[in-house]
Amino acid sequence: PKDATAGVKVLWNFVYEYWNEGNSHNVTLLSWVNPQGVDREAVQDVHFLFYDGQHAMYRMPNPNNLSGQFIAVATTPADLNGTAALTWRYRDADKRDSNWVYVPALRRVRAVSPSNRSDGFLGSDMSQDDGPFFDGKPEDFTWKFVGDAEMLRLVDPRSFGDQTTQVWLPNGGWRSVWDNTPVAGYEDPKWKGVAWAPVQAALARRPCWIIEGTPKDKYYLFGKIQLYIDKETYQGGWNRKFGWTGELLNTLQVLAYQREDLKRPDGTLENQWRSFFAYQCAENVKQNRATLGGLLPKGKDVLNDR
Repeated sequence: PKDATAGVKVLWNFVYEYWNEGNSHNVTLLSWVNPQGVDREAVQDVHFLFYDGQHAMYRMPNPNNLSGQFIAVATTPADLNGTAALTWRYRDADKRDSNWVYVPALRRVRAVSPSNRSDGFLGSDMSQDDGPFFDGKPEDFTWKFVGDAEMLRLVDPRSFGDQTTQVWLPNGGWRSVWDNTPVAGYEDPKWKGVAWAPVQAALARRPCWIIEGTPKDKYYLFGKIQLYIDKETYQGGWNRKFGWTGELLNTLQVLAYQREDLKRPDGTLENQWRSFFAYQCAENVKQNRATLGGLLPKGKDVLNDR
């Protein structure tokens, strides 16, 4: 707590914990939800490519000195099909992200400001800077250490069993094969609670660091972001966003999961995540609505390749 740089150190531990899980290809459902049900859904085809935090065998040439590249393409519904967002993130601390969007109706690629990554993605309450929990560039914020706390957070209870969802792919990497069982309340016809509530998740008491980030860009949508990060695993738990006048506007909850050592065909071990479902909920506390990410598109049983 006496270390003036403790806040940003906690954040970088989270960042590298996530990067170390590897590049990924994700097909996920984005759901706009009101308290009673779903307003709109869109399927996103997303790739994350990281240049740092990787085992030597997975590292790629990096002539542009990037830390990561990200692309998200909407495949449904028809009015969003082909809409794409691309980000290049540079390792240079003082170099802002390069961001582009493609809108099929305009047939144009447009460069956009990095500040736009804080806006609601496709009009939802989840932003590109939410990513896996927080995906803004750390150097674009001023970070401070706030304290620590024990908190109840959402976890995948099945990830603590003996089964696994991971399947080794012939060309390297792992695929998560999940069953298509209800994750959110609106997917279960018998559910009586709020539509975006999780129905498979459990609660676990976890010790967390609390850090706060203030954006250096005054055009950024939020004036302060507060992150609760697990002391042991460095997985993100709660992400709270405040307006420039201090009022709470948005919260993000992310599911925790257990990790395991998986054996490659050559007999070597690789530590990977073990998860049977994903749940990510951005709640707009002013408008009483939420956006869910990580759910399986209807009829699919594969969400993630790493």
